Amino acid sequence: MAEFAYKAIHKLEARQVRGILVAHSQSDATQKLTSMGLYPLAVKPRAVRRALLRGRVTRTNLLSFTVQLRSMLSSGVPVVRALEEMAAYESSPAFRAVLEEIKMRVEGEGALSAALAEHPKVFPAFYLGAFRAGEAGGTLPEVLANLITTVERQMEFDAQLKQAMMYPIFVSVLLAGVGVLYLGFVMPKILEMVRELGGKLPLMTRMMIALSDGFQRAWFIPLGGTIAAVAGFVRLRRTARGRLWLDTILLRLPLVGSLTQKVILAKFSHFLSLLLASGYEILPSLELVKDTVGNSRSVRAIETVHARIQSGDSLSNSMRGLGFIPFVISMIAVGEKSGMVTEQLDKVAEYYEREVDRGLKRLLSLVEPILLIIFGAMAAVVILSTFMPMYQSMSLAK
Repeated sequence: MAEFAYKAIHKLEARQVRGILVAHSQSDATQKLTSMGLYPLAVKPRAVRRALLRGRVTRTNLLSFTVQLRSMLSSGVPVVRALEEMAAYESSPAFRAVLEEIKMRVEGEGALSAALAEHPKVFPAFYLGAFRAGEAGGTLPEVLANLITTVERQMEFDAQLKQAMMYPIFVSVLLAGVGVLYLGFVMPKILEMVRELGGKLPLMTRMMIALSDGFQRAWFIPLGGTIAAVAGFVRLRRTARGRLWLDTILLRLPLVGSLTQKVILAKFSHFLSLLLASGYEILPSLELVKDTVGNSRSVRAIETVHARIQSGDSLSNSMRGLGFIPFVISMIAVGEKSGMVTEQLDKVAEYYEREVDRGLKRLLSLVEPILLIIFGAMAAVVILSTFMPMYQSMSLAK
């Protein structure tokens, strides 16, 4: 099967249409168009759009698309016209190409959700699930409003996580760079001056000389070790067993593990609430949600919850014994009794988003003094091992 882009005349409506059709061959595609009441003008194999290879579609593009689509549909603008307008004014070549392909598919097949599903890297699974439910239930504008809120919250949430991690990563890279620069270039020159001045060198100075000499002779060993460690981590992460092992360790780390679990619970609760509010049933919602949590250990737990619900258990009971915090289970149990599971899940998501914010601030308050201590220790070693012996030697020379 292949995809063919076509241009045709609608025989009954006497208008020109464009679209994309899946067929075995070009002649098969022509026959299908004729059976659909269309007179083919041009049928060509669909080419890969180079614009998609030149750029990247961002979360901001997704939010802009959702806001514009909701506004146009609420104003009564037809879907194809809305897509044409958005594509005409889109500044990103990659996303413009996506919109043009979606428009062609809608013209050819009619279902907007099916056209969006052809671009899973642009439209996440939870987004497609909610969109499909809104389209089927006739509540698409309301679902789009919920999706706008969801995408905005996730953008803020992810930006908060990235911003919190930037400081320790930047300082760590800076310290590593200073260490390499000092050991490889600065220290050898300073130590050479210390040697020329003569005198007995202290133990720390001799240790730093040995370290600097060793680094200059075998600098490729730590470099190779770092590259091998990174490559090994990436390779291990790509296997299901290795990913499960690494994710399990991450959840058990002090401070970081607790924070990671809260991030997972915030995403799980928010996306499940969105899908249930959109009209999705619990089982397909769990299938979509498990791809959003970003932790294979948690994915296994959600799969177990799915299997237990299939066996007739409730959502709250099926979550017991799988690492879910009792507070979450009790909130969902209350929602099941009152018929307000969606609202309870949304409250859980908001609570853990605030907890993540507080947790990040606590973590940074601990990391900052640790990094300062490391930086101070490095400075102390430099002074004691180089400048102090040099000062003493110069004093004796006088």
